[in-house]
Amino acid sequence: CIHGAWLEVSVDDHFPCRPECGGGPLFSQAHGNELWVLLLEKAYAKLQGGYYACRLGSPHEALIDQTGAPVYKMDLKDGEISFADFLAWDRCDCLVCASTPGVDELTEGGRPGGQKAGLVPGHAYTVVQARRITRTRRYHGHEVLQIRNPRGSFEWGGAWGDSSAELRECKAELDDDGGGGGGGDGANDANDGLFWMSFADFRTAFVSVSVCAPFPLQQGATLAPPRRLVTVPATDGLP
Repeated sequence: CIHGAWLEVSVDDHFPCRPECGGGPLFSQAHGNELWVLLLEKAYAKLQGGYYACRLGSPHEALIDQTGAPVYKMDLKDGEISFADFLAWDRCDCLVCASTPGVDELTEGGRPGGQKAGLVPGHAYTVVQARRITRTRRYHGHEVLQIRNPRGSFEWGGAWGDSSAELRECKAELDDDGGGGGGGDGANDANDGLFWMSFADFRTAFVSVSVCAPFPLQQGATLAPPRRLVTVPATDGLP
């Protein structure tokens, strides 16, 4: 969805590869035998005039292009985003991305210098869900976010990380998807890019958040924190 208009892009299945390291893809890396990532990237490269024209950018731009839905970008330094906002976005099935400061030198084979506790600088992450601890006495009331690194590695290594005491003690609660039988996408020890971190640490480690609403929002909900609005939308008379 480019500038508000949906475009159909035709691509072939030839991809630029590295002559070294077994000849793997030069740019995006897919999981296993998946090809959709490389195909989507090639479509972007065709639209922009080349692969190198697709470097950098912001998650909110990609969310607009891929969904055509409303997207709101907010800077965490403004201090106006609360944990309640994340709970509301989660409840409305919004797509939420977060960006770290710095320059990403890992995606194209560089060194991971400057990373904070396993986070990649200048990188976009997905915020999968927001949870407030209620059943574990020691950590009752703690606010945590589950985050995914699309690269599938380089996870957060601080509090609430995969090997932390906080996660070991709250694993049962975070693994519970709310149905009473577990099976949630909660704590796991694999280096799969999926991890938890506290909301407080999140605010210091990330610089911006992009929120996309691909589905109708619940009554009275908004992408922006209410205090950013000049007037709160009226909900009287809505079904």
